[in-house]
Amino acid sequence: MENEGARDRSGNPFLYFARKIGAKSPVGVTDAPKQNSKNDPGFFFNLCIIKTIKGEQMAFQQIQTGIITEKLIETKTFYEKWLGLQTKFESEWFVLLCLPNRTDVELAIMKPNQTQVRKSYFQNSYQGKGVWFIFESNDVKKEFEMMKQNNAPIDLPLTTEEWGDTHFTLIDPNGIGIDIVQERSTT
Repeated sequence: MENEGARDRSGNPFLYFARKIGAKSPVGVTDAPKQNSKNDPGFFFNLCIIKTIKGEQMAFQQIQTGIITEKLIETKTFYEKWLGLQTKFESEWFVLLCLPNRTDVELAIMKPNQTQVRKSYFQNSYQGKGVWFIFESNDVKKEFEMMKQNNAPIDLPLTTEEWGDTHFTLIDPNGIGIDIVQERSTT
């Protein structure tokens, strides 16, 4: 497996990563990507890695993200219109969006070069490469049809991948890929 690069025999790079960190799967390596279970460590969005310091677990409760962009209003409008996020807070240079059914799940959008932000790495605009967001849906086919009928900027049509994901994609005003994926059943 080491000589196969960053993929296992199934071609799934995330399953390879799970194996590298010692995750166990209830099925064989070549069968794992076909599983439809949140217990399958082969799927990166369900893989949980708990960092430890001196054997103790970190106490983080959630991961949130933000985008630094000159396109503050366009980005806000995109996430509200196409993904249904709601504005939780808004100022001239900062917007906080959230899922309507889970207000603790937030996406921040901020204009660059704000003097009140202390560190330079929080002042530079996103450069358009290397980031994507995953939105899970319990009915991805319905989401796809609704967005298609409303002329959403769909980049990849509804597709079922060999490893089991059913999804479609959009690209936000900053070039960030948005992966709308079918929620996996826990059974």
